[in-house]
Amino acid sequence: MFDINDILLLVIYSSEIFFALLILFKHRENLVSKSFSFFIFCIVGWGLSLLLIQNIPNVFFGKLAFLFGSLTPIALIFFSLTFPNKKQFSKKNYWFFLPTFFFVLISLIPNTLFLGLATDNGFIETSRGLFYYPFILYVLLYFFIAIYFLYIAYKKTQNIERLQFRFFLLGLGIFSILSLCSNVILPAFGINQLNQWGPAFSIVLIVFTSYAILKYRLFDIKIQAQRIINKILPIIISVSIIIFLALILYHRTSIDRTKIGIAILILYSVLYVLFTYLFSRTRLSHILFYKTHAYQKALQSLAQEAATIIDLDFLANRIADTLVDKMSVNKAAILIIPSVKIKSECYEFEVLKEINFPAENLKVFLHLNHDIIAAFTNSHLSFVYDELEYELQKNTSLLQKQKLLAAKELCESSDAAAILGLRVQKTLLGFIVLGKKETKKTYSSEDINLLEDVSKELAIALLNSKLHQEETKKSELLQNEVEKAVEAWKQKSQENEELSNLRSQFIAVMSHQLRTPISVIRNSLDLVLEDYLGVAKKEDTQISAEQMGHIVGLLNNALLASENLKNTTESIMSSSEFIGSVPGVQIKRIDSKGFFDQRINRAKRLLEAKSFNKIVFNCAISETIPAEFISDEKKFSQIIDNLLTNAVMYTIEGSVQFSVDAKDGYFVMSISDTGVGIPKADQYKIFQRFIRMDNAQRVVPDGSGLGLYLARVYTNLLRGSITFKSEEGKGTTFVVKIPIEYSYIASK
Repeated sequence: MFDINDILLLVIYSSEIFFALLILFKHRENLVSKSFSFFIFCIVGWGLSLLLIQNIPNVFFGKLAFLFGSLTPIALIFFSLTFPNKKQFSKKNYWFFLPTFFFVLISLIPNTLFLGLATDNGFIETSRGLFYYPFILYVLLYFFIAIYFLYIAYKKTQNIERLQFRFFLLGLGIFSILSLCSNVILPAFGINQLNQWGPAFSIVLIVFTSYAILKYRLFDIKIQAQRIINKILPIIISVSIIIFLALILYHRTSIDRTKIGIAILILYSVLYVLFTYLFSRTRLSHILFYKTHAYQKALQSLAQEAATIIDLDFLANRIADTLVDKMSVNKAAILIIPSVKIKSECYEFEVLKEINFPAENLKVFLHLNHDIIAAFTNSHLSFVYDELEYELQKNTSLLQKQKLLAAKELCESSDAAAILGLRVQKTLLGFIVLGKKETKKTYSSEDINLLEDVSKELAIALLNSKLHQEETKKSELLQNEVEKAVEAWKQKSQENEELSNLRSQFIAVMSHQLRTPISVIRNSLDLVLEDYLGVAKKEDTQISAEQMGHIVGLLNNALLASENLKNTTESIMSSSEFIGSVPGVQIKRIDSKGFFDQRINRAKRLLEAKSFNKIVFNCAISETIPAEFISDEKKFSQIIDNLLTNAVMYTIEGSVQFSVDAKDGYFVMSISDTGVGIPKADQYKIFQRFIRMDNAQRVVPDGSGLGLYLARVYTNLLRGSITFKSEEGKGTTFVVKIPIEYSYIASK
C-alpha cells in the first residue's frame, strides 16, 4: 500500500510533469523544448515504475523501469546536442540510438537485465541479470557524454546563454550525483532503500531550471516573477512541509502508513491551495528579488514625479541620476530628437544628458539608419545586447534580422548594454542608453519589463517638458518679432504702392468698360433713328426686308452692349464687396425650374445678339433635380451667368453645352464651349481679379476680368467647388458643384 514516501514521490513527479508540459506547450515547434520535456518524461516514467514495483510487485513494472531507464540517457544526449538553440538534430548523431535500441529491446526480454523481484528487509528489489552491469555502464557513459557535450557548448556561449547554461549544468550535476549514489553506488553495497528516490532527485534540476527561466529567460518563457512564484513556490513549500511532517509521523508514531499517506495527501492539497492564495494576495516576490523591487520603487516614483517637472534639463538629470544610482549601471545617457515634429527622414539626435558616457561612443546616434528607427518605432521598445545574439538565432525573418543586426551594431559602436526607445504611441522621441551593471550581472527580464513600463511614462513627461521649453523659446522670440515690426511697416509701404497701382488699373478698367458700351448703345440708337427718319422723308410707308434686317442688327448690338454694361457694373459692384470684408449669404427657397429657365433664356438672348445662328446652344436639365432648393439666388445665378456669358462671348462658331444634374446632395452643372480655350501656361491664374488672356482679348477686346474670379468666390461661399479643363483652340469645360440645401451642407 502507498505510504508517506510514495505520496511525496507522487507530488514531486506531478510537479515535474506540470513543468515539462508548461515548457512543451509554450514552444511546441522548438526542438530544445521537445528534447528537455522528453528527458523529464523519461525520468518521471522511470521513477513511477520504481514506485509501482514497491506497491504492486509485478515483473511488468520491472521491465517498465528498465525501459524508461534506457530512454533517459538518450533523452539527455538528445537535449545536449540541441541546447541552447539548435533547430535540428544532426544525422551523424543518430548512431547514439543504437545502444539505446538494444537495451530497450532486451528490457522486454525476460532474464536479461533482471531475473525477477526479490524482497530484502521488506523492500522489493530486482535481481540482476546478465546485461545489468552493461546497462549501468551504458547509463553512466551516456550521462558523462551528455555532460561533456553541454560543457563544450557552454564554452562557446557568452552573455545570457552562458548564464542559462550555468544554472542548468549546476542542477544537472547535483541531480546526476544524487542519482548515481542512490541507484548505482549504494545498491552496489546492498543498500537499496533509496533506489526509488533516484529519479525524484531530478526536482533539483527543475528548481535550478526554474530560476534560469525566471532570471535569464531560459526556453524564452517570458513570465513575470510574481506569476512564477504563484505557480511553483507553493509546490516547493508545500512539499517541504509535507516531508518534515511525514518524517515526524513515520518515526515518532505508530499510526498505520496508509492512514498517514491519505492524511498527508489531503494536507498537501490544503497547503497548496492556501499558499497559492496567499502568494497571489501578497508581495512575497519582493523578498526574493528585493534589489529589483528597490530600484523598481525608485523608478516608479520618478515616473510619477516626472509628470510634474517642466524643466527639460532638470528632468533629464533626474532620470539619468536615478538610473545610475538605483540600477547600479556604470553609465547612462538620454538622447532626443531636436524637433518635436518628427519626420521619417529625420534621424539625428542630440545628447540631453550623459553620465560617464564618452562623447565618441555617442557619435553613432548623430545619424541612425532606417532599420534602427523602424525597429524602435514599429516593434521593439528596447534592445539588450546580451540577448541580441539569441534573438538573431531565433528569428527567421530577413527583415527582422536586419533590424536586430542594426541594433547589435549600434550597441557595439556605442558600448551600450541596453537601449530603450522613448516612444509616445508610434512617435519616437529619443533613447535612454545604459551601460553595463557594476555588479557584472546581465539585464534580467524584470529589469527589461520595468524599464519598458517606466520609459513609456518618461517619454510622455519628456515630451511635455520639451513642448514647454519650445513654447518658452517662442515667447522669447516674440521680442525679436516686435523689433522686426518696424521693418514690416517698410514692407507695408511697398504693398500700399502696389495697391495704389491696382486701384489705378481698376479705375482705368472702369472708365473704359463703362464708356464703351454706352457709346455703342448711343451710336446704334442714332443709326436706327437716322434710318427711320430717312424712310419717313421719302414718305415710304413700306420698309424693305434689308432695312428691317439692318435695324434688327443695330438693335441687337445695342442689346448686347447694354447686357455687357449690366454685367460689368454687377461684376465691379460685386467685387467691391470683398474689399475689407466677406459678403454675407442670403438664403431662401428657390423654384428649380424657373431658376434654370431664366439662366437658359438669358444665354439664348446673348447668342441671338452675337452669333447670327453660327453657334448651337444645347441644354439638358435632368429630371432628377428637386423641385426646389435652398441657396443664395443672386450669387448662384451670377456663377452660372458668368460662365455662360464667357462661353458665348469667346466662341466664334461651334456649340455651347449646358447641363444640370443632381447627385449626392449637390447640383452638378457643366458648361462647355468650342471657343478659344485657355493657354496651359495661363491656366493657373484665370481665377485672379482683372486677369484676361491674350487670345481672349483678341476675340473680345472688352471685358472686366472679374467673371471667373466672382464665380469661384461665390462657389466657395455657397460651400461648392469649381473645376475646369481647357485646351487652347479647342474650348473649355467648367464643372460646378453647389449644395442643393446650403444650410445642411454648411452644418456638416
